[in-house]
Amino acid sequence: MAPKSRIAELAALIQEKTTVLDEYYAAHNLPSPSFDESYPAVVQLPKDIEAARDVVTEANDELSALLKGPVSSIYYDIARTSMFCSVGAIAKFNLANSFPPNTTTTFAQMAAFSNLPVSAVQRLVRHAIAYHVFAEPTKGTVAHTSMSQAIATFPHLADAIEMFRDIMWPTAPRLADAIERWPGSEEPTETAFNLAQHTELGFWAYKAAHPEKTARFAAAMAFMTKKPGREMEFLLDNVDWASSLTPPEANGSGLIVDVGGSYGFIALGLAPRLPSAKFIVQDQPNVIAGAPKDADPRVEFQVHDFLTEQPVVGADVYIFRQIFHDWTDSGCRKILSAMIPALKPGARIIINDSIMPAPGTVSPAKEAVLRHSDLMMWRMFNAKERDEDDWRAVVEGTDKRFKILRVFTPPGTYLGIVEIVWEG
Repeated sequence: MAPKSRIAELAALIQEKTTVLDEYYAAHNLPSPSFDESYPAVVQLPKDIEAARDVVTEANDELSALLKGPVSSIYYDIARTSMFCSVGAIAKFNLANSFPPNTTTTFAQMAAFSNLPVSAVQRLVRHAIAYHVFAEPTKGTVAHTSMSQAIATFPHLADAIEMFRDIMWPTAPRLADAIERWPGSEEPTETAFNLAQHTELGFWAYKAAHPEKTARFAAAMAFMTKKPGREMEFLLDNVDWASSLTPPEANGSGLIVDVGGSYGFIALGLAPRLPSAKFIVQDQPNVIAGAPKDADPRVEFQVHDFLTEQPVVGADVYIFRQIFHDWTDSGCRKILSAMIPALKPGARIIINDSIMPAPGTVSPAKEAVLRHSDLMMWRMFNAKERDEDDWRAVVEGTDKRFKILRVFTPPGTYLGIVEIVWEG
């Protein structure tokens, strides 16, 4: 008997794991996945069921690429990026909120809501419908789907889409141009971002010069703490916070500083777990100005530029979540060096950033997500995502008194944890 073909293997695998999923949904009275607008934006599943889902989606991606063939697969994958044209406009003009759930609307009504031409709304929405964002149950009538409802209601998803449309997506076609113009550059002002935005400023200076973008950027970062695979709970659950505090026997007393912590999502997530601990959240002035100052009396907000000397001396833990991937190796060493005068012996630094896998050690789908993030950092900052060797070179190359305790990525997340102790 001839061996089974790869496409037959993939089809069988998809059927096997889809059956596992279908039986789980039925046994737990969960709705079967659907584009119906009532379907929830995110469904929490146990790890084994998540793993089955990942097998299905990854096998489906491979099967689709094989069946399309090289030319069609490459061309249509690139063409799918046009989804940003329609969905980006839907987010910008708030079209997903132009009519309530469980009702319908018309292109003319959506146009009146957004002050756009009817023809423009019709073309944008019909393009999005091809990707299951909205539906057109009868000609000229628009209804919600689970996808459009997610844009309308899932916290800060629309902000993240708008940030990508406005800032990040335009950099993609300019990376090759930036490489050609500034070969080998690590300067944050010689990037695809600079070419796309026609600016000589690096991203952070550009953002500071455009304060109208600050609130949306912070909101988009809030989405990143809830984005599937990047939820902050993976960080909260996989560090022994209490044992890092002084004294460990005091039920979590001590001080934790979240450096570059935006609106304090991590501190506010940790506070209920560590009832005696205090927290300081540091960020730029325009970010701190919008922070929720009264969210928890144990959480303090402080203006600080992490490229300058750390003002909070003697804290137990300093957290850097998705900070270092925005910086070149020299920039990372500068950030760590600025910490040294504040560190007491035994102080911990917790870095929550991607840890790039060795090639071929994770699924192509997961590796694609991480490589996408790496290219994003390149386009925006001339920075990068780092593998374990890169992290050790940056940390130990700053000062030998930094000792790395652990470098690992918890199952189910794209963000790893680098745990460092100061032995000075």
